[in-house]
Amino acid sequence: MTASSTRRDLGPRRAARAAGLAAIVAVVVNLVIFGIGKALDVDFVAVPTGDGGDHGRPAAVALLTVVPLIVGGLLLAALGRRGAGAWNVLAWVGLALGVVSVVAPLDAAVETSTGVALALMHVATGVTWFLVVRREAATP
Repeated sequence: MTASSTRRDLGPRRAARAAGLAAIVAVVVNLVIFGIGKALDVDFVAVPTGDGGDHGRPAAVALLTVVPLIVGGLLLAALGRRGAGAWNVLAWVGLALGVVSVVAPLDAAVETSTGVALALMHVATGVTWFLVVRREAATP
Protein backbone atom coordinates (compact mmCIF):
# COMPACT_ATOMS: atom_id res chain seq x y z
CA MET A 1 0.00 0.00 0.00
CA THR A 2 1.38 3.40 -0.94
CA ALA A 3 0.97 6.61 0.97
CA SER A 4 -1.38 7.98 -1.68
CA SER A 5 -3.70 4.97 -1.44
CA THR A 6 -4.07 5.38 2.34
CA ARG A 7 -4.66 9.13 2.21
CA ARG A 8 -8.22 10.04 3.15
CA ASP A 9 -9.97 12.94 1.50
CA LEU A 10 -11.18 15.19 4.32
CA GLY A 11 -13.79 17.22 2.49
CA PRO A 12 -15.33 20.62 3.11
CA ARG A 13 -18.15 19.22 5.25
CA ARG A 14 -15.65 17.62 7.57
CA ALA A 15 -13.69 20.88 7.70
CA ALA A 16 -16.86 22.83 8.51
CA ARG A 17 -17.74 20.33 11.23
CA ALA A 18 -14.26 20.55 12.78
CA ALA A 19 -14.16 24.35 12.66
CA GLY A 20 -17.73 24.60 13.95
CA LEU A 21 -17.10 22.28 16.88
CA ALA A 22 -13.85 24.09 17.72
CA ALA A 23 -15.69 27.43 17.57
CA ILE A 24 -18.50 26.28 19.86
CA VAL A 25 -16.16 24.81 22.46
CA ALA A 26 -13.71 27.73 22.33
CA VAL A 27 -16.49 30.33 22.64
CA VAL A 28 -17.93 28.54 25.67
CA VAL A 29 -14.52 28.22 27.32
CA ASN A 30 -13.64 31.85 26.58
CA LEU A 31 -16.98 33.11 27.89
CA VAL A 32 -16.37 31.12 31.09
CA ILE A 33 -12.94 32.77 31.39
CA PHE A 34 -14.60 36.14 30.71
CA GLY A 35 -17.27 35.50 33.35
CA ILE A 36 -14.73 34.44 35.94
CA GLY A 37 -12.68 37.52 35.10
CA LYS A 38 -15.70 39.81 35.51
CA ALA A 39 -16.53 38.11 38.84
CA LEU A 40 -12.96 38.87 39.95
CA ASP A 41 -13.29 42.53 38.82
CA VAL A 42 -11.06 42.22 35.76
CA ASP A 43 -11.86 45.34 33.75
CA PHE A 44 -10.96 43.99 30.27
CA VAL A 45 -9.62 47.37 29.15
CA ALA A 46 -7.22 46.40 26.41
CA VAL A 47 -6.22 49.75 24.95
CA PRO A 48 -6.43 52.97 26.95
CA THR A 49 -8.45 55.78 25.36
CA GLY A 50 -9.66 59.17 26.55
CA ASP A 51 -12.91 57.70 27.90
CA GLY A 52 -11.27 54.98 29.98
CA GLY A 53 -10.90 52.35 27.28
CA ASP A 54 -13.00 49.81 25.48
CA HIS A 55 -14.55 47.46 27.99
CA GLY A 56 -14.83 43.86 26.90
CA ARG A 57 -18.24 42.47 26.11
CA PRO A 58 -19.33 38.84 25.67
CA ALA A 59 -20.25 39.47 22.02
CA ALA A 60 -16.73 40.73 21.32
CA VAL A 61 -15.24 37.68 23.03
CA ALA A 62 -17.39 35.38 20.90
CA LEU A 63 -16.65 37.22 17.65
CA LEU A 64 -12.91 37.42 18.24
CA THR A 65 -12.86 33.72 19.06
CA VAL A 66 -14.88 32.61 16.03
CA VAL A 67 -13.17 34.65 13.29
CA PRO A 68 -9.75 32.92 13.43
CA LEU A 69 -11.45 29.54 13.65
CA ILE A 70 -13.44 30.29 10.49
CA VAL A 71 -10.17 31.11 8.74
CA GLY A 72 -8.76 27.84 10.06
CA GLY A 73 -11.81 25.97 8.78
CA LEU A 74 -11.29 27.44 5.31
CA LEU A 75 -7.68 26.27 5.42
CA LEU A 76 -8.81 22.80 6.50
CA ALA A 77 -11.20 22.67 3.54
CA ALA A 78 -8.44 23.76 1.17
CA LEU A 79 -6.10 21.08 2.55
CA GLY A 80 -8.75 18.35 2.68
CA ARG A 81 -7.43 16.41 -0.31
CA ARG A 82 -3.97 16.26 1.21
CA GLY A 83 -5.32 14.08 3.99
CA ALA A 84 -4.96 13.77 7.73
CA GLY A 85 -1.27 14.65 7.72
CA ALA A 86 -1.98 18.14 6.42
CA TRP A 87 -4.74 18.57 9.01
CA ASN A 88 -2.37 17.52 11.78
CA VAL A 89 0.15 20.12 10.64
CA LEU A 90 -2.58 22.76 10.64
CA ALA A 91 -3.63 21.64 14.13
CA TRP A 92 -0.08 22.30 15.38
CA VAL A 93 0.06 25.65 13.55
CA GLY A 94 -3.17 26.75 15.26
CA LEU A 95 -1.87 25.70 18.65
CA ALA A 96 1.38 27.59 18.05
CA LEU A 97 -0.52 30.71 16.97
CA GLY A 98 -2.68 30.54 20.08
CA VAL A 99 0.38 30.35 22.31
CA VAL A 100 2.53 32.89 20.47
CA SER A 101 -0.31 35.41 20.22
CA VAL A 102 -0.47 35.81 24.03
CA VAL A 103 2.12 38.54 23.62
CA ALA A 104 -0.50 40.91 22.16
CA PRO A 105 -2.94 40.98 25.08
CA LEU A 106 -0.16 40.94 27.65
CA ASP A 107 1.33 43.99 25.94
CA ALA A 108 -1.90 45.87 25.21
CA ALA A 109 -3.75 45.38 28.48
CA VAL A 110 -3.99 48.27 30.89
CA GLU A 111 -4.01 45.92 33.91
CA THR A 112 -2.08 42.70 34.35
CA SER A 113 -5.27 40.80 35.24
CA THR A 114 -6.79 41.77 31.88
CA GLY A 115 -3.68 40.65 30.01
CA VAL A 116 -3.66 37.30 31.81
CA ALA A 117 -7.38 36.68 31.19
CA LEU A 118 -7.08 37.56 27.50
CA ALA A 119 -3.90 35.49 27.16
CA LEU A 120 -5.75 32.51 28.66
CA MET A 121 -8.43 32.97 26.01
CA HIS A 122 -5.79 32.86 23.27
CA VAL A 123 -4.29 29.67 24.66
CA ALA A 124 -7.72 28.10 25.20
CA THR A 125 -8.65 28.78 21.58
CA GLY A 126 -5.38 27.30 20.31
CA VAL A 127 -5.69 24.20 22.50
CA THR A 128 -9.32 23.68 21.50
CA TRP A 129 -8.42 23.98 17.82
CA PHE A 130 -5.57 21.52 18.24
CA LEU A 131 -7.65 18.89 20.06
CA VAL A 132 -10.65 19.08 17.73
CA VAL A 133 -8.68 19.07 14.48
CA ARG A 134 -6.42 16.21 15.60
CA ARG A 135 -9.46 14.19 16.64
CA GLU A 136 -11.23 14.85 13.34
CA ALA A 137 -8.09 13.98 11.36
CA ALA A 138 -7.83 10.65 13.20
CA THR A 139 -11.52 9.72 12.85
CA PRO A 140 -12.14 7.41 9.89
